[in-house]
Amino acid sequence: MLAYQFGDGFSNIIIPTNAVMMGIIGIAGVPYGHLFRFCLPLLLKLMAAAALLLVLAVCYVMLLAVKKYRQM
Repeated sequence: MLAYQFGDGFSNIIIPTNAVMMGIIGIAGVPYGHLFRFCLPLLLKLMAAAALLLVLAVCYVMLLAVKKYRQM
């Protein structure tokens, strides 16, 4: 669930099917290529942070499962 939320949220920054975003950059006169080049470094950093958080979340859940299994 967390991976889906990260992917959906981050992809909405840059995917051109978001009508509101395309309307805003159209009114502002910003070409999509400029927006893409501007957002790409941020998107890559967010994806790296999300990947790290996903690894930590899975490790935490596995740690809880091991603790519960040992108590049995």
